[in-house]
Amino acid sequence: MARVLVIDDDPHLLQMLGLMLERADHEPILANSGERGLEIAAKSPPDLAIVDVMMPGMSGHEVCIKLRAHPATVDMPILILTARAQSVDRAVALESGASDFMSKPVSPNELEAKMDELLSRQTKTQRGRIITLLSLRGGVGVTTMAVNLAAALRTQQVPNITLVDLSPNSGHVALQLRTKPQRTWSKLLELSELSTEVVRSLLISHPSGINLLAAPTTPIHTAGLSRQQLTFVAETLVKRAEFVIMDAPPVLNP
Repeated sequence: MARVLVIDDDPHLLQMLGLMLERADHEPILANSGERGLEIAAKSPPDLAIVDVMMPGMSGHEVCIKLRAHPATVDMPILILTARAQSVDRAVALESGASDFMSKPVSPNELEAKMDELLSRQTKTQRGRIITLLSLRGGVGVTTMAVNLAAALRTQQVPNITLVDLSPNSGHVALQLRTKPQRTWSKLLELSELSTEVVRSLLISHPSGINLLAAPTTPIHTAGLSRQQLTFVAETLVKRAEFVIMDAPPVLNP
Protein backbone atom coordinates (compact mmCIF):
# COMPACT_ATOMS: atom_id res chain seq x y z
CA MET A 1 0.00 0.00 0.00
CA ALA A 2 1.32 3.43 -0.96
CA ARG A 3 0.20 6.98 -0.23
CA VAL A 4 -0.42 8.51 -3.65
CA LEU A 5 -0.91 12.24 -4.22
CA VAL A 6 -3.04 13.00 -7.30
CA ILE A 7 -2.96 16.59 -8.61
CA ASP A 8 -5.55 17.39 -11.29
CA ASP A 9 -8.00 20.25 -11.79
CA ASP A 10 -10.67 17.99 -13.32
CA PRO A 11 -12.95 16.93 -10.40
CA HIS A 12 -14.38 13.95 -12.29
CA LEU A 13 -10.97 12.57 -13.21
CA LEU A 14 -9.73 13.27 -9.70
CA GLN A 15 -12.58 11.22 -8.22
CA MET A 16 -12.08 8.43 -10.74
CA LEU A 17 -8.36 8.15 -10.00
CA GLY A 18 -9.12 8.16 -6.30
CA LEU A 19 -11.44 5.18 -6.74
CA MET A 20 -8.91 3.37 -8.93
CA LEU A 21 -6.24 3.80 -6.28
CA GLU A 22 -8.51 2.62 -3.47
CA ARG A 23 -9.40 -0.52 -5.42
CA ALA A 24 -5.68 -1.16 -5.84
CA ASP A 25 -5.28 -0.91 -2.03
CA HIS A 26 -3.49 2.44 -2.16
CA GLU A 27 -4.30 5.56 -0.15
CA PRO A 28 -5.29 8.42 -2.49
CA ILE A 29 -4.62 12.02 -1.50
CA LEU A 30 -6.44 14.36 -3.88
CA ALA A 31 -5.54 17.95 -4.77
CA ASN A 32 -7.38 20.08 -7.36
CA SER A 33 -4.51 22.49 -8.03
CA GLY A 34 -0.74 22.55 -8.18
CA GLU A 35 -0.56 24.94 -5.25
CA ARG A 36 -2.70 22.69 -3.07
CA GLY A 37 -0.70 19.62 -4.08
CA LEU A 38 2.59 21.28 -3.11
CA GLU A 39 1.14 22.31 0.24
CA ILE A 40 0.09 18.73 0.98
CA ALA A 41 3.41 17.26 -0.18
CA ALA A 42 5.43 19.65 2.00
CA LYS A 43 3.45 18.81 5.14
CA SER A 44 3.28 15.06 4.63
CA PRO A 45 5.33 13.73 1.69
CA PRO A 46 3.53 10.93 -0.18
CA ASP A 47 5.15 7.84 -1.64
CA LEU A 48 4.29 8.82 -5.20
CA ALA A 49 2.64 11.71 -7.07
CA ILE A 50 0.47 11.61 -10.19
CA VAL A 51 0.38 15.05 -11.80
CA ASP A 52 -1.69 16.53 -14.64
CA VAL A 53 0.03 19.01 -16.96
CA MET A 54 -2.64 21.43 -18.16
CA MET A 55 -3.88 23.16 -15.01
CA PRO A 56 -4.76 26.82 -14.37
CA GLY A 57 -2.36 28.83 -12.26
CA MET A 58 0.49 26.34 -12.02
CA SER A 59 1.21 23.73 -14.68
CA GLY A 60 2.21 20.16 -13.92
CA HIS A 61 5.73 20.91 -15.14
CA GLU A 62 6.05 23.72 -12.60
CA VAL A 63 4.76 21.36 -9.91
CA CYS A 64 7.45 18.82 -10.80
CA ILE A 65 10.20 21.43 -10.63
CA LYS A 66 9.05 22.58 -7.18
CA LEU A 67 8.69 19.03 -5.89
CA ARG A 68 12.24 18.26 -6.99
CA ALA A 69 13.47 21.43 -5.27
CA HIS A 70 12.02 20.46 -1.88
CA PRO A 71 14.21 18.19 0.30
CA ALA A 72 11.25 16.05 1.39
CA THR A 73 10.18 15.21 -2.18
CA VAL A 74 13.38 15.50 -4.17
CA ASP A 75 13.53 11.74 -4.84
CA MET A 76 9.82 10.96 -4.80
CA PRO A 77 8.51 9.17 -7.92
CA ILE A 78 6.41 11.55 -10.05
CA LEU A 79 4.17 10.30 -12.85
CA ILE A 80 2.94 12.85 -15.39
CA LEU A 81 -0.52 11.89 -16.63
CA THR A 82 -1.76 14.08 -19.47
CA ALA A 83 -3.93 14.15 -22.57
CA ARG A 84 -0.94 15.36 -24.58
CA ALA A 85 0.91 12.39 -26.04
CA GLN A 86 3.56 13.76 -28.38
CA SER A 87 7.22 12.85 -27.95
CA VAL A 88 8.04 16.47 -27.19
CA ASP A 89 5.54 16.39 -24.31
CA ARG A 90 7.30 13.39 -22.83
CA ALA A 91 10.69 15.10 -23.18
CA VAL A 92 9.47 18.27 -21.45
CA ALA A 93 7.93 16.21 -18.63
CA LEU A 94 11.17 14.34 -17.99
CA GLU A 95 13.19 17.56 -18.15
CA SER A 96 10.96 19.12 -15.51
CA GLY A 97 11.73 16.23 -13.14
CA ALA A 98 9.00 13.66 -13.80
CA SER A 99 10.02 10.04 -13.30
CA ASP A 100 7.77 8.84 -16.12
CA PHE A 101 4.99 9.89 -18.47
CA MET A 102 1.62 8.39 -19.45
CA SER A 103 -1.02 9.76 -21.78
CA LYS A 104 -4.76 9.78 -21.05
CA PRO A 105 -6.92 7.80 -21.17
CA VAL A 106 -5.24 5.08 -19.17
CA SER A 107 -6.68 1.80 -17.93
CA PRO A 108 -6.55 0.86 -14.24
CA ASN A 109 -4.26 -2.07 -15.01
CA GLU A 110 -1.83 0.10 -16.96
CA LEU A 111 -1.75 2.74 -14.24
CA GLU A 112 -1.27 0.20 -11.45
CA ALA A 113 1.55 -1.50 -13.35
CA LYS A 114 3.33 1.82 -13.91
CA MET A 115 2.93 2.79 -10.26
CA ASP A 116 4.32 -0.56 -9.11
CA GLU A 117 7.29 -0.07 -11.42
CA LEU A 118 8.03 3.41 -10.08
CA LEU A 119 7.64 2.39 -6.44
CA SER A 120 9.84 -0.66 -6.97
CA ARG A 121 12.46 1.49 -8.68
CA GLN A 122 12.39 3.89 -5.74
CA THR A 123 12.85 1.11 -3.20
CA LYS A 124 15.87 -0.27 -5.04
CA THR A 125 17.61 3.11 -5.19
CA GLN A 126 17.13 4.13 -1.57
CA ARG A 127 20.43 4.57 0.29
CA GLY A 128 19.31 5.78 3.69
CA ARG A 129 21.92 5.64 6.45
CA ILE A 130 21.71 6.54 10.13
CA ILE A 131 24.56 8.26 11.95
CA THR A 132 24.18 8.49 15.72
CA LEU A 133 26.33 10.88 17.73
CA LEU A 134 26.15 9.97 21.40
CA SER A 135 26.75 12.53 24.12
CA LEU A 136 28.28 10.93 27.22
CA ARG A 137 28.10 13.97 29.49
CA GLY A 138 25.39 16.09 27.90
CA GLY A 139 27.66 18.83 26.58
CA VAL A 140 26.96 20.87 23.44
CA GLY A 141 30.08 19.62 21.65
CA VAL A 142 28.30 16.61 20.14
CA THR A 143 25.39 18.82 19.06
CA THR A 144 27.82 21.14 17.28
CA MET A 145 29.37 18.13 15.56
CA ALA A 146 25.93 16.86 14.45
CA VAL A 147 24.93 20.24 13.03
CA ASN A 148 28.29 20.70 11.30
CA LEU A 149 28.14 17.20 9.82
CA ALA A 150 24.69 17.87 8.39
CA ALA A 151 25.87 21.19 6.96
CA ALA A 152 28.97 19.57 5.46
CA LEU A 153 26.87 16.91 3.73
CA ARG A 154 24.67 19.66 2.27
CA THR A 155 27.74 21.37 0.79
CA GLN A 156 28.50 18.06 -0.92
CA GLN A 157 25.07 18.28 -2.60
CA VAL A 158 23.55 15.43 -0.57
CA PRO A 159 19.84 16.17 -1.15
CA ASN A 160 18.02 14.50 1.75
CA ILE A 161 19.39 15.01 5.24
CA THR A 162 17.36 14.75 8.43
CA LEU A 163 18.83 15.99 11.69
CA VAL A 164 17.21 14.62 14.87
CA ASP A 165 17.70 16.16 18.31
CA LEU A 166 16.80 13.46 20.84
CA SER A 167 17.53 15.45 23.97
CA PRO A 168 14.60 15.47 26.42
CA ASN A 169 16.06 18.56 28.09
CA SER A 170 15.50 21.26 25.47
CA GLY A 171 18.31 20.36 23.06
CA HIS A 172 20.43 22.89 21.20
CA VAL A 173 20.16 21.76 17.57
CA ALA A 174 17.35 24.19 16.75
CA LEU A 175 19.23 26.96 18.53
CA GLN A 176 22.36 26.35 16.47
CA LEU A 177 20.26 26.35 13.31
CA ARG A 178 18.76 29.66 14.47
CA THR A 179 15.20 28.44 14.33
CA LYS A 180 12.42 28.34 16.90
CA PRO A 181 10.50 25.10 16.33
CA GLN A 182 6.71 25.20 16.50
CA ARG A 183 6.53 21.40 16.57
CA THR A 184 8.78 18.82 18.21
CA TRP A 185 8.93 15.06 18.78
CA SER A 186 7.30 15.54 22.19
CA LYS A 187 4.01 15.27 20.31
CA LEU A 188 4.76 11.56 19.85
CA LEU A 189 4.68 11.00 23.60
CA GLU A 190 0.99 11.93 23.62
CA LEU A 191 0.02 9.22 21.14
CA SER A 192 -0.91 5.64 21.92
CA GLU A 193 0.02 4.56 18.39
CA LEU A 194 2.55 6.12 16.03
CA SER A 195 2.05 6.64 12.32
CA THR A 196 4.38 7.50 9.48
CA GLU A 197 2.24 10.52 8.62
CA VAL A 198 2.52 11.99 12.12
CA VAL A 199 6.31 11.56 12.21
CA ARG A 200 6.69 13.25 8.84
CA SER A 201 4.38 16.08 9.85
CA LEU A 202 6.77 16.99 12.69
CA LEU A 203 9.71 17.60 10.33
CA ILE A 204 10.80 21.20 9.89
CA SER A 205 12.31 22.28 6.56
CA HIS A 206 15.29 24.52 7.36
CA PRO A 207 16.44 27.09 4.73
CA SER A 208 19.75 25.22 4.48
CA GLY A 209 17.90 22.23 3.01
CA ILE A 210 18.22 20.17 6.19
CA ASN A 211 15.08 18.58 7.65
CA LEU A 212 14.90 18.91 11.42
CA LEU A 213 13.08 16.79 13.98
CA ALA A 214 13.45 19.09 16.94
CA ALA A 215 13.70 18.37 20.66
CA PRO A 216 11.12 19.78 23.07
CA THR A 217 11.69 23.48 23.71
CA THR A 218 11.35 22.94 27.45
CA PRO A 219 12.52 19.94 29.54
CA ILE A 220 10.03 17.08 29.79
CA HIS A 221 9.44 14.80 32.76
CA THR A 222 10.38 11.55 31.01
CA ALA A 223 13.55 10.04 29.61
CA GLY A 224 12.29 10.78 26.11
CA LEU A 225 11.24 8.38 23.39
CA SER A 226 11.15 4.68 24.20
CA ARG A 227 13.30 2.31 22.19
CA GLN A 228 10.21 1.13 20.34
CA GLN A 229 9.20 4.69 19.48
CA LEU A 230 12.74 5.59 18.48
CA THR A 231 12.98 2.55 16.21
CA PHE A 232 9.74 3.52 14.47
CA VAL A 233 10.93 7.11 14.02
CA ALA A 234 14.30 6.00 12.64
CA GLU A 235 12.74 3.53 10.20
CA THR A 236 10.30 6.20 9.00
CA LEU A 237 12.97 8.84 8.48
CA VAL A 238 15.54 6.62 6.80
CA LYS A 239 13.03 5.88 4.04
CA ARG A 240 13.03 9.59 3.18
CA ALA A 241 16.64 10.59 3.68
CA GLU A 242 20.09 9.59 2.47
CA PHE A 243 21.40 10.45 5.93
CA VAL A 244 19.61 10.60 9.28
CA ILE A 245 21.90 12.22 11.85
CA MET A 246 20.85 11.70 15.45
CA ASP A 247 22.13 13.80 18.32
CA ALA A 248 21.41 11.34 21.13
CA PRO A 249 21.46 11.58 24.94
CA PRO A 250 23.51 8.96 26.82
CA VAL A 251 20.48 7.08 28.16
CA LEU A 252 17.38 6.11 26.18
CA ASN A 253 14.12 5.15 27.81
CA PRO A 254 13.88 1.29 27.75
